[in-house]
Amino acid sequence: MGEDGMKADVVVLLRCRYRVWQLAACFQNIEQIFSDTNLEYIIYCLADRATPAVWHVLEAEQAINPRLRIVVMNDGTSGHRWARTGMHGLNVGLDHVDRDDVCPTWIYFHDDDELLPKDCGETLERCLNEKDILAWTATSLFLWDNSDTVNINIFHHSPIFFRYRAGDRFPEDGRSTQVTEPIQKRILRNAYRKKTLPFYIRDLSAMREDERKEQVERFKRSGKDDAYTRPFSSAPCIMKIGDIERNWEPVDFFIFQQKRGYNATGN
Repeated sequence: MGEDGMKADVVVLLRCRYRVWQLAACFQNIEQIFSDTNLEYIIYCLADRATPAVWHVLEAEQAINPRLRIVVMNDGTSGHRWARTGMHGLNVGLDHVDRDDVCPTWIYFHDDDELLPKDCGETLERCLNEKDILAWTATSLFLWDNSDTVNINIFHHSPIFFRYRAGDRFPEDGRSTQVTEPIQKRILRNAYRKKTLPFYIRDLSAMREDERKEQVERFKRSGKDDAYTRPFSSAPCIMKIGDIERNWEPVDFFIFQQKRGYNATGN
């Protein structure tokens, strides 16, 4: 139970940075998804160098949302982002979860530029009730220009839900994981205890052309040049997200592309 008496089946670790227009949509999306379930949830918003505009959204949301907790990870006075220090920032968030004695069964690892499909609540609850599963992964599709189309040359696949026990933490030895170390070790011993959610995450980070250009500039400044970064500046391969969802399959997305005759050139 939290300090205000709230219990949570799921704690949402929401990494919040500078995306004002996406943040309000995130809060609305989380509320919409869980309203279709019997799951209780609390949001721990990890604020990383939040701008005044972002703080305005956070404070407005906190005033009306008793489920929201704000954890200041970096107030902008230090010279680096907390994420670059490894997993320490996420562990600070988990410190707050344990201190508040919320005792969740699941942690939902969520970025401020991601949305779950609005009608996935019942499916999500059914998945989280599978007793032998330690972690649920998901494939993120990148919306392109509007909310109906995606560039399938860009995608991301990683765990977003994992089981939690008080005291579990992420490694802080330079490794980067998206589940806590105890869960990672258990999955390595029993791979069948990790499954893929039967729906796609919508990633908003490439939806607007101005943000894509900013992303490309950030990649250039950091020297990033790999299979993930190149599609942001190359010809897109556009598909309707509805068409993809009707053919959902739990396979590597590269296989998905090959089966449909697409390649990284957008042809």
